[in-house]
Amino acid sequence: MSFESETLKIALDKLLNGKYFSISDLDKIGDTVGVNTHHCPDHKWLRLLHCVDYSSMTPEIRLQIPQKVMNCLDPSARVNTGILAKALLIEGHDHINIEDHTLRIN
Repeated sequence: MSFESETLKIALDKLLNGKYFSISDLDKIGDTVGVNTHHCPDHKWLRLLHCVDYSSMTPEIRLQIPQKVMNCLDPSARVNTGILAKALLIEGHDHINIEDHTLRIN
């Protein structure tokens, strides 16, 4: 895996699996892949969760965060979907579903 892909994978893992949610980390990832996350309608709601421990969130909210994050990192925007998809892949899978889009990794 390239330095860029590995770095993005680490950042996404921290964002989604850390102790708390950080809107700053989401914005940094967006900047890195060329997406202005502030244009996403979900951004204002995710911003309310900034620095909230995942353990303090209801399961319903916690389960929705990955999709809301992907909405803000919209693959139809100017994002390098190859790097993003590789970083998000679960080991052993050859695709990832983002909304109604399926990204295939060769």
